[in-house]
Amino acid sequence: MPLASEGRLRHSVKITRTAQQKGWQTTVKLTIYDNGIVSINDVPLNPNPSQGMDVADQRMPDALRAIVDEFKRQVEAQSS
Repeated sequence: MPLASEGRLRHSVKITRTAQQKGWQTTVKLTIYDNGIVSINDVPLNPNPSQGMDVADQRMPDALRAIVDEFKRQVEAQSS
């Protein structure tokens, strides 16, 4: 995944407290547009639809890992 996309994904992570104030949560929004573009949290994984789903499939694990890593980083920062 291009570094710019990873940075945008990390920036898209917003954490909130759970309803009972006993934990942290975030939302991951996955969108597949009619033209074939796949995005996570409004960050395209295959900005060129001609790249197809294969490119999105290849980038998905890295994208999700970046989101989870940023989520953990933010939770740790709040707990410090």
